[in-house]
Amino acid sequence: MTLINTTGALVLLAISMLLSPELSLASMPGRSVVVRFDDLLIIVIFFTWLAKMAINKQLSVLRPTPLLIPMLVYIVSSVISTSLGVMTGGVGKPIAGLFYTLKYIEFLVLYFMVSNAITSKKQCEIFIKAILFTAFCVALYGFFQLSLSGHRVTAPFEGKAEPNTLAGYLIMMMCMCMGMGIHTLKKPSRLIYFGLTLFMLIPFTYTYSRGGYIGLICMFVCLCLMSKKYRLPLISFFILICIALPFIVPESVIARIASTFDPTSTVQVAGVKLSGSPAGRIVIWKYVIEEWMKSPIFGFGVTGIGFVDSQYATLLGEQGIFGLITFLWVRWRAGKVTWSTYQGTDDALYQGLCLGFMCTLICMMVLSFTGNIFIIVRIVEPFWFLMAMVTAIPHLEKEEQADTDDTPTLSRMLPQPIR
Repeated sequence: MTLINTTGALVLLAISMLLSPELSLASMPGRSVVVRFDDLLIIVIFFTWLAKMAINKQLSVLRPTPLLIPMLVYIVSSVISTSLGVMTGGVGKPIAGLFYTLKYIEFLVLYFMVSNAITSKKQCEIFIKAILFTAFCVALYGFFQLSLSGHRVTAPFEGKAEPNTLAGYLIMMMCMCMGMGIHTLKKPSRLIYFGLTLFMLIPFTYTYSRGGYIGLICMFVCLCLMSKKYRLPLISFFILICIALPFIVPESVIARIASTFDPTSTVQVAGVKLSGSPAGRIVIWKYVIEEWMKSPIFGFGVTGIGFVDSQYATLLGEQGIFGLITFLWVRWRAGKVTWSTYQGTDDALYQGLCLGFMCTLICMMVLSFTGNIFIIVRIVEPFWFLMAMVTAIPHLEKEEQADTDDTPTLSRMLPQPIR
């Protein structure tokens, strides 16, 4: 399909990111090494796409991408940290460290391929529809789970239920729907985007992810602060929702939030005593900092610190301060590119895409305090797919402008007077 139609192959990839099965290759406490159908698709599509460009002698037109250097530095940091960890014994299972490092390379390949494969606005529209159709299917699967058991909903094709993964994914998709809905020029499309947001909100609520609830608040705050349009209605709606929350939120959700606190706990922050899971995150941070002091520059290697349910703590323990700084560099560059593109474009589709992704980026950074967001494939792959689309926007607008300038107009076709 890539040889015939690269767009069709990437649509298949966008759908498979959440709706593909996985095969476990190895396991370790808290983290498993799995290969998914979309992993194979990325490899096949990438090399077939390169071969197609080589045949058509188009390799020389590959675009420079603003995140390529930071991402390469981050991968080098991962390789150095893991290699040192294997040599010193910090990485107990070298195969696991190798596969996770290969995953980081895979994300770079995905980003580079999609950002260069997009050559028209029409492709962006097709990819957005495919991504949101997948989100609709995932939310529908959440309703199916609620009808069967009423327990915490999770993403499809997971060996072990991970409701927090589904919560993070749905936050990303709701950000995109809200961004597109705010900037679309068509009222029927706006209703579809906002309706899909409400549709996803119900299964999201029953993930019972406390980090996800924080991410939802972060999403509304970001939309209110950054949106070019409907800022006052958004703020009014947000205030109204906050007032109505005690009356519309299910009792099970209130109980879940209340379970965060435990008067009998020995772990407290700012005078507030925390229950098991939040308290465990505080304790694990103390452990990571103590271990990090033994190898502060490059850490203990990927998977070398064990399972830590916080992205920043994991990075600090695995890749040290160098890895954490390069990780933040990549995200800072992503935010800078997205915000600059959002401010510089007048196209409604591009504005909606940029606003949705900017909110996504900030929400994922916040959620990274409560989970390993940028290690979870079901979140990271759609994230880099969307980032690649945002990166392609300036190139698309330049090409569209060049095509407009080259189009012959009536004044150019008429004979010019002799001076």
